[in-house]
Amino acid sequence: PLGDWINDLAVDTDGRLWVGALRYALSKPVSVVGGVSAYTGDVSGSTAGDVGWTNYTTDNGLISDYVTALAVDTAGRIWVGTRHGLSMFDGKRWRSYTRADGLPNLSVTDVATDPAGGVWVTTWGGGAAYVDGTNAWSYITTVGMADRVVNALAEDAAGGIWFATAGGVSHFDGDLWTSYTALDGL
Repeated sequence: PLGDWINDLAVDTDGRLWVGALRYALSKPVSVVGGVSAYTGDVSGSTAGDVGWTNYTTDNGLISDYVTALAVDTAGRIWVGTRHGLSMFDGKRWRSYTRADGLPNLSVTDVATDPAGGVWVTTWGGGAAYVDGTNAWSYITTVGMADRVVNALAEDAAGGIWFATAGGVSHFDGDLWTSYTALDGL
């Protein structure tokens, strides 16, 4: 991979391991070098066949080399959250998303996909957003959320979304917000 500081992992529909990595270059000024690496071997550890890494950076179309989150959707596309926006790789081309596309903040903290083909994106200070399979973006209001800094998310069996924030845990069922903080015994 492109670095030893691994921020996230994902396995695609073909069994390839994707690694979001970075390292700090020792040049002055100090800079971040990284990107996404795909392991083309067997993730079970077999070394049969062609084994190696394919690296993707801004030179290939990734919006930023500072990768923070990875997810694979039902179509097999790779979604890459970075400190400077969101990129999607369809196996041939990269497409990037910014505030102009509906991303509430460029600093992406987590990415998760749902069975309907949609993608949830959480951000540092901007709350969260959802993009459906047709690239229609929905901003998820932060009113009712424990904090605007959202670090991670998870979907429950009923389709509700749980958000890990800097101020506690928030749950959104599609209509109502419920937040749990340290004052609630969290």
